[in-house]
Amino acid sequence: QSKINLHVPATSDSLVIASTAAPQNFAANIYVTTAKHTTAKEAEVLAALTAYVNALPLGGKVLPAPDGDGVTGKIVASEWQGAVTAVDGVEAIGSPTPSSNVTVAPTAVVTVGSVTFTYVNV
Repeated sequence: QSKINLHVPATSDSLVIASTAAPQNFAANIYVTTAKHTTAKEAEVLAALTAYVNALPLGGKVLPAPDGDGVTGKIVASEWQGAVTAVDGVEAIGSPTPSSNVTVAPTAVVTVGSVTFTYVNV
């Protein structure tokens, strides 16, 4: 706080609050084209999920009405699932968890918790 006060005009108020890590667990059946299913492909899927989570702003993504309230941040289910299905060779995702949007505390930094992906060749 003291370092911030050095850079803020005397007529302004500022408050610094420490962020907290918010690990989120993910699980799903990942349907992959048999010819493209390798351990490297599995690593690519995990990297896509991690990139989505790492790109979330502090407190999650704020959605406007009707999907959100314009204030509360979320992990958006369709977005993390889309990040995974965008990987070449991934045909579909089934039984995803979380399957709906997850509320994130305003000072939370979402991180990847445990990941349980079951790969199914199609």
